[in-house]
Amino acid sequence: MADLVGDHIDKQLGNYRLLRLLRQESATDVYLGEHIFLKTQATIKVLHAQIEQEVLETFLAETRNIARLKHPNILRVLEFGVEDKIPFLVTDYTTRGSLRQLYPRGMCVPLANVASYVKQVAAALQYIHDQGLSHCGVRPEHMLLGHQNRILLSDFNLSIDALDQRDPRKQDERDEELAYMAPEQLQGHPGPASDQYALAVAVYEWLSGELPFQVFSGEQAGRKLTPTSLDTKLPAIPPELTQVLMIALDQEPEQRFSSVAAFARAFEQISGPPQPLSSTTQNGASEITTGPQVRVQPLTTGVKAPKKRGFTLGIAISLFLFILVLAGGIVGYNVGLFSPIRQTIPTMTAIQAAKTVAARATQQAVATFTARSTQEIYATATSGSPFINDPLNDKSASTWQDIQAKTYGCTFSGGAYHMHVPNANTYLACGEQKNVFHNFAFEVEMSVIKGDGGGIVFRSDSDHTHFYVLRLITGGSQSFLDVAAYSSAKGQTTIQDIRDTISSTNGHTFNLLTAIAYEHSFYFYLNKQFLMTFQDATRNDGIMGLYVLNNNNPATEVVFRNAKIWKL
Repeated sequence: MADLVGDHIDKQLGNYRLLRLLRQESATDVYLGEHIFLKTQATIKVLHAQIEQEVLETFLAETRNIARLKHPNILRVLEFGVEDKIPFLVTDYTTRGSLRQLYPRGMCVPLANVASYVKQVAAALQYIHDQGLSHCGVRPEHMLLGHQNRILLSDFNLSIDALDQRDPRKQDERDEELAYMAPEQLQGHPGPASDQYALAVAVYEWLSGELPFQVFSGEQAGRKLTPTSLDTKLPAIPPELTQVLMIALDQEPEQRFSSVAAFARAFEQISGPPQPLSSTTQNGASEITTGPQVRVQPLTTGVKAPKKRGFTLGIAISLFLFILVLAGGIVGYNVGLFSPIRQTIPTMTAIQAAKTVAARATQQAVATFTARSTQEIYATATSGSPFINDPLNDKSASTWQDIQAKTYGCTFSGGAYHMHVPNANTYLACGEQKNVFHNFAFEVEMSVIKGDGGGIVFRSDSDHTHFYVLRLITGGSQSFLDVAAYSSAKGQTTIQDIRDTISSTNGHTFNLLTAIAYEHSFYFYLNKQFLMTFQDATRNDGIMGLYVLNNNNPATEVVFRNAKIWKL
């Protein structure tokens, strides 16, 4: 091994030259590298073994999916390739270590810090899940500290030695990795709920200094016991927080929270909003981000335009081992890295009780909310101080995207927020970049300067590829309003109309658009007057955005002002 390492020093892989060995793992060598032109540093993982030709193309296709992941809380992939049948992966170089190094095993973490970590990791995981993937390797070792102590989810410190059954010295590491794996993952069926489970294990460990389950070795590997309730270990922890964790730790994935974002939201509601950590930013700005995310999407063939009135999977186990090692296990496809392990977990009465309490509380809240008249719902939802109250007249004081490109833009100008698209059959969505909302009231004033129209986006993913939108389309003396669900994949956008109506409103003057969401019920208003309602459970939460559409005009420009968002 030493000779092989020595041979790699000063070797060029892609656009990077290997400077020195950082560490060795059972299947990879990890180097510090330097870009030959830019002179920037990066981390380079080089696989020990060669990949056969027949699996090479599959490797490239799968790794492209990983490289496309761009999120402020995910370690960025810079380059990947193959030299002499030996794959390598290049990521951003971090020097601050992981949360495991910051908080060694047995060390408790303050609740305010835990709240911050949960919010950041859950945001990264929800983004991964929105892309149809799972991480399947969530634990403190894979949560790195980036610029200004921002959390970067990765497998940067994963050692595949933990999977090497030939090395008994690694048994403790294998046992600890098993502790973070949900029962369905141990049985070869991981998914997004498995990541929620792993994050809950990490939260339990941070708060108590102990893992929630006893983990066994040998023939009993994977056997777990009911977790000890946190309120017996830490009386200062609110009992509702224990209930939240017990739900996320349920042995049945369908009994956990509907999404990892829902888990994080429930955790925040009880623990309080995360307090800013020393040198930590929550808005995602850092030197390794690629700029604000904006969605400019063509309405391609087969797309339903707004109405106007009058990878094949199946890869060898060796390839999956490589992807798990090099890319942090982000692609959540399990092909038997672990033999199916029989779980003997007793009935968790505390979990069932917590779920019952939570379900009844939600049902009661929904019944109370929806029993009101539509105007009472509006008055109640928009009363009190907004969580966000942005006049949209000052870039420096706003969390909305500010982008000016050659063919589109969303910019602050003349005391308002202007969005424009010159190309026909195109829409643009620009988002409020800092917050994810579940139950909310969102309203903004909008005026169509020219072209078709615009609206407000809600419960959107971070790339604006899946979202709901309330659209106001101008048409002479009348305006057409509708609610639609957008879904984009592989350059194709599908628009599903949900509800629509006609209004005598002049779209070229400022109109107040309002969307209210409570669980799976939605209510829409124009100038404080009720328009329509519908129920849908497709999307549970997401970010807010503003929207402009150009159907068949030379250009569309829409102006927005006075955006307000209430958390319900």
